[in-house]
Amino acid sequence: MTNEEKATMIAEQCKPCSDDFYSGMKQGVLLALNAEASNLEKAKQWDELGDKISACYVDEYGNELSEEASEHIDLCTIGELAAIAFGWM
Repeated sequence: MTNEEKATMIAEQCKPCSDDFYSGMKQGVLLALNAEASNLEKAKQWDELGDKISACYVDEYGNELSEEASEHIDLCTIGELAAIAFGWM
């Protein structure tokens, strides 16, 4: 079910109300649903970035990387990961 369909379904419960109230209710619900979807997508992107940066410090088991394994990782690498995640590179 799309956000538009969800908003219509919820606003339908106010159908006996005025057209303005119905329209306002539908628009408000749609805004809230779209904001939620946007926030979930942003949270997913932050989680993915956190995973990529943590991989610079620990392996998949949570153990610190050996000095040899972490030799090629520096703050520039982490900065590049962040810049790519935010679409700057």
